[in-house]
Amino acid sequence: MSNLHHDPFEGEAPDAHRDTLLGQHAPGLDGGSADAVRREMERREAAGLPAVPEMDWED
Repeated sequence: MSNLHHDPFEGEAPDAHRDTLLGQHAPGLDGGSADAVRREMERREAAGLPAVPEMDWED
């Protein structure tokens, strides 16, 4: 007996999500942007603030 789960819809529509966010590659930040984020986090910590601002559901 096989322990593999078979999805009956698997493979029927390989491009079903092509035009949605699910189907798009989401690359990370480029080097310059990542460095800018790190600098801002360091600046905030040096000022005694949390590196990442606290957020509330209303934000």
